[in-house]
Amino acid sequence: MKPLGSLVLFLACVSPLQAQRDGWYEFEVPGFDAAPTVVDASHLLVDFPGQDPASVIDARGRVVVGGNGHLYFSKTHRRARFWGVNFTFSANFPSHDIAEKVAARLAKLGVNVVRFHHMDYFAPPDGIWDPQFFPRDTQHLDTTQLDRWDYLVHQLKRHGIYVNVNLKVARHFGPDDRLEDTHLFTDNYFFRGVSHWNGRMIELQEDYARKLLDRKNPYTGLKYTEDPVVFCVEIANEDSLFGSLLTDGEINYIPDRTGVLPARYSSELDQLWNDWLRRRYGDETALRNAWDPEVASPDATNKVRNGEFDIRDSQNRPTDWSAQGLEGAQILWRVEGGSGPDGGYAVWINVAKSTGVNWHVQLIQGRHSVEEGRRYEVGFWAKASHPGQVTLDVMEGREPWRNYGLSKTFDVTTEWRQYRAVFVANTSDPEYARITFELGALPENTSIWIDKVEFRETAPIVLDKGESLAKGTILRPLRSDFGRYSDARNRDLLQFYYEVDSAYFTGMRRFLKNELRLKALVTGTAPWWAFQGDSAVQAQLDFVDGHYYWDHPWWPSVEAWSPTGWVISNTPQVNAVDHLSRLAFLAVRGKPFTVSEYNQSFPNRYALEAPLLIAAVAALQDWDAVYMFDYAGSCEAFDDPYTTSFFSLAGNPIKTSQMPIASRIFLGRQIDPARELISLPLALHDLFDAYARGLVAGDDFLAARGFDRANALIHRVRIGPFSGPTPNLESPVTAERVTADHGQLVWDRTDPDGTFLEIRAPGIEGAVGFLRKRDLDFGSWQVSLQEGSPDHCAVLLQSAGPHPLRESSPLLLSIWSEHENSGMRWNSTGTSVDKQWGEDPPIVRPVRARLTFRLPGAETLRLYALDPTGERKSEVALERNSEGWQVVLDTGEQETPWFELMINEPAAEVPYSASAGDLGQRYSQGEGEELQVGWAAVQPDSGDEAAWTPLLEYFSKGMLTSLVRIPAVKPSGEWRFPFRQSPGLRCALALVNPGAVPAHLTMSVFSADGSLLQQSTLDTPLGAGERRQFFLDEWLTDPREELVGSLLIQADQPVAVQILRAGINLQGEYFLTPVTAGSQPAEEATMFLPQVTAGPTYSTELFLLNPTGGTLDLRPVFFTVDGEQIHPPGDIPEELSIAPGHTAFVSLPRGEEEFYGYLRLDRISGETWPVLSVVISQWQGDNLISEVGIPASTTTTEVRLPALERDLQWTAVALLNPSPVDPLEIEISLEFPGDQVERTVTVEVDPGERQAFFLREVFDDLPSYLNVPCVVRASAPFGLLALLGNFNQRGDFLLTALLDDAQREGPTDMRVIPVVLNGAGYRMLFYADAPEETSGVLSFRDGTGQTLPVLVR
Repeated sequence: MKPLGSLVLFLACVSPLQAQRDGWYEFEVPGFDAAPTVVDASHLLVDFPGQDPASVIDARGRVVVGGNGHLYFSKTHRRARFWGVNFTFSANFPSHDIAEKVAARLAKLGVNVVRFHHMDYFAPPDGIWDPQFFPRDTQHLDTTQLDRWDYLVHQLKRHGIYVNVNLKVARHFGPDDRLEDTHLFTDNYFFRGVSHWNGRMIELQEDYARKLLDRKNPYTGLKYTEDPVVFCVEIANEDSLFGSLLTDGEINYIPDRTGVLPARYSSELDQLWNDWLRRRYGDETALRNAWDPEVASPDATNKVRNGEFDIRDSQNRPTDWSAQGLEGAQILWRVEGGSGPDGGYAVWINVAKSTGVNWHVQLIQGRHSVEEGRRYEVGFWAKASHPGQVTLDVMEGREPWRNYGLSKTFDVTTEWRQYRAVFVANTSDPEYARITFELGALPENTSIWIDKVEFRETAPIVLDKGESLAKGTILRPLRSDFGRYSDARNRDLLQFYYEVDSAYFTGMRRFLKNELRLKALVTGTAPWWAFQGDSAVQAQLDFVDGHYYWDHPWWPSVEAWSPTGWVISNTPQVNAVDHLSRLAFLAVRGKPFTVSEYNQSFPNRYALEAPLLIAAVAALQDWDAVYMFDYAGSCEAFDDPYTTSFFSLAGNPIKTSQMPIASRIFLGRQIDPARELISLPLALHDLFDAYARGLVAGDDFLAARGFDRANALIHRVRIGPFSGPTPNLESPVTAERVTADHGQLVWDRTDPDGTFLEIRAPGIEGAVGFLRKRDLDFGSWQVSLQEGSPDHCAVLLQSAGPHPLRESSPLLLSIWSEHENSGMRWNSTGTSVDKQWGEDPPIVRPVRARLTFRLPGAETLRLYALDPTGERKSEVALERNSEGWQVVLDTGEQETPWFELMINEPAAEVPYSASAGDLGQRYSQGEGEELQVGWAAVQPDSGDEAAWTPLLEYFSKGMLTSLVRIPAVKPSGEWRFPFRQSPGLRCALALVNPGAVPAHLTMSVFSADGSLLQQSTLDTPLGAGERRQFFLDEWLTDPREELVGSLLIQADQPVAVQILRAGINLQGEYFLTPVTAGSQPAEEATMFLPQVTAGPTYSTELFLLNPTGGTLDLRPVFFTVDGEQIHPPGDIPEELSIAPGHTAFVSLPRGEEEFYGYLRLDRISGETWPVLSVVISQWQGDNLISEVGIPASTTTTEVRLPALERDLQWTAVALLNPSPVDPLEIEISLEFPGDQVERTVTVEVDPGERQAFFLREVFDDLPSYLNVPCVVRASAPFGLLALLGNFNQRGDFLLTALLDDAQREGPTDMRVIPVVLNGAGYRMLFYADAPEETSGVLSFRDGTGQTLPVLVR
């Protein structure tokens, strides 16, 4: 706690509070808009373009927990993530027509889960109970409400939106539920805690679950227990014994106090507690021995100075004491003689003007010391002119005003009474501890007298007088009394509560799963108080959940949720974004983690940051679901034209518009998870001890042990297991710029009062926070705010589609700032608008930003202002100069916060350039259901010829299932390929005539022994520019299913040919593997295959075609990775003699014996090398999963290759030292563009050794997204294999080679890429590398040779 005076000073310095509303622009978002505009994020709800949203949930199967502790879909085996919202009260029961509209609206916003909350509070229209019986009975559900809910679920499912069903949220049992004293529970009590142990209440919860879930939805045709649309069921909302214990009386009966747990229910828990103790200890002697700490007698010296107030200053005020009224509260105070309880002195304080806020009036004595783990007692005498409440704290006397373990509220009467509180210090403070009496809750004009204040060390109590285990009278202390008792006693009580909660939640889960046969996942509750002991309980269920709010409203002097009397602090979360660690430190290792409630309450002026911050941190932490709370609290609110509540997104134009932005961040994975995981094993008894001392929240507990909250902005964090011991957690973070371990998030806290979060991720860049007077440079674009802009805002540039920014068009540019309702009126302190919420339309503060774009691959650039639906409404002029495209963008003039940036138009000819350190890059957009089929030609026009790496990606139902390097070849009049076709493997041919005249082609197929099987000339010549493709078995008349042989293609004009092996994996998805047609230089006597492998899941096949007129004799020599010669598994001949025209086939088959190494081919005789094709296959049982073609190579002293890094895509190299004697140092360098420093590492390879690794393993802190040239060089020859590996969403590891075999010479500099596929799941990526500057044109043609306009970035 800190004095609010500093808060007022801060707020007074923030210009938005005093800003004029002149120039603010109207921005009203249609509540049911579902138009398919560029901002539409509904593509994130399906698995592939064109998929029917109504089929997606059934096609995916149930949501399950994977072995790595994340959510997956049972049929598609893909990671499941959820970006959601909450519906509350009548929003859960819309009419059918509204249900249809709101489901479509949510899909556009990128929402894929709805949490049904507060269904059980009322009868219609706001709740589910039958009004004929409610409120006396909560056992009957209203049939009309059920029908509305059923139809809503049906409509959500039709749009690919899942549901989360909450069971016990706000249920208020009635007397006809066969429960006693239900009238003694207050309306906002919700029967928390007691419903965990009372058998009848548990029966009623099971009954409700059965009636709600174990029935068929007439619109889906499935029971809720079996419908995969139900992602999960939550047992209870914010409900645990640890949470209830924080409020004295919630799970304890307190005589003479109202609003506490009725005595009969408290006695039930007392009985369970005493039974538990008997089972644990047997008798009282054992219990006393366990609970008695046998501590030395404490120092009983009173530490209070002038505790009897008999020493006064000249103003008749007590020395060593101070008193203050804050935030408008006013006090009178002095020492009065003869008014103390014994007729002596006492301090008198009169609350002359009250704000109703407890800590606005304080009596303080500072300069005390406390020692962690020591027990202290504070006592005082007090009386008041009117009954009221006083809170006593022992706390830090400076920022951050931490509590040291004591915060206890006393009921003060009009008679002198003595009050005492005992606590155990949770922190050591040798100088700044202070005693604070908070008096602001006393009624206005109330006087209070305080005397005889004491503060001393004390010893713990083992048993109170009258407590007996034999009689079952061992008490359960209140949380505020924990300090009186021994640590062991408190620890036992918390262990007991842990076990009661565990039994309740696991019992309810068992009922749902076993009796109701529920297929959905089950979680228990979310602790907003963030106690990690609750996480330990919830880890026994399917996943762990958390809640978090920034600047939740509170009601200091009136009843909570009153329409008046509320306040907020109106502070920015970004300045304390590390406090989102409160959520991160609840996530348990091996369990999915979700956040089912999060928000930054309106009208907080900085709330624009909320969806962006939580999406970014959730992506960094790799959480499984995030829900904003809430979307709407009523059916009418779905179409609110302005903001009408603290939490609702509907009617809030900024947060609603940010939903598809944030959904792209989290669902679209535009920010990668942090690379490293910090695991924090914790001992339950340590958590219990900390709880007893006031360190309840997990971030407070870890921070007290030295684990900096900012670690959650650097690495992923998970806690558990909870068996202990708790290790040393000291891990400070001192940097002013806190940078995530992959560099994609940077929290700049150079100015602690004006921080900002930088985002530099593959899919999104920008910043959120205090951005004025900052020049932000993201390399390809820059932004600086101009005069008139607010201090606090957000500027983001992100991909509209599924690919990284560098590869995408269009892009979304959004500029976010605060908003208000028209006519909204703040109070003088800027902490409330009370009932003056204003009206339609909402208005947004304008931002003026200077933007410069230097986007790679951009030939043209157009900027469009978007209307509230995301439709283009006007083009914004850009000025192009030597620095790029520039514009000063005024959101007030454009009357919108979001814009579309269109890069390039579809074109058939695309210029390219490349140079040292600058990898030429072009990406087809691959969007849409239409498939473009054609070929491409690369024609240099200046500089040296570039080395091209064209990659073809194929997404089957949205899953990357094939990653293929398509060789860029020089046209030739003759082509030879070895091949194999078999059941499940087909050979696809692509023939291209890039010339200006028709080409006559003859195709000949030979068996492995060189026998001619079939020869024919194509019926019609291959026309100028024409491309044809077909499967070999469609042309071949040979009936054999299994065939190994070779293909010869001869033409009278240079043509380009490519063969792809096409297979089908276990999921029925195509994968492609290029068949190489190159050969090595004839003068080399040795050739290497740096990677061959065989075993239970891998096999290797070698095809060697002799194209010459003489016999080729070869010796295959296999080595382990350490250089030891070995005979691999399989029937491998020691020598190969390949006759002219023959194809040798060598197989390292699957089997139990594993081999992992390399192959050296020695040429014994013959004038050249064979045409060699090598394929490594990955298997799952008898099912082929994927293949990769491995090029052979001779040794070299320098190789260039592209380094292409993504989050789950890594460049790998295998380095081979062929020398049997000398070690070799091999240097690997990454060339960066511009003036960036080249990065180099050196790898030492022993004689005969082959090392294989990902570049990411040898280069520290590589960016997650990187496309640069890589140069590998050494002073002596080495062998090299370069591969690109990609883990798809299912976890399959796809590989493709990054380097070709040696290419034949052709008549021109032109290279042809025979296969270009774009759209319908296909996408092309083109990389050009050259050591010196080069440029040229990449041309696209369709199958007839006509120009093929392709949208390329």
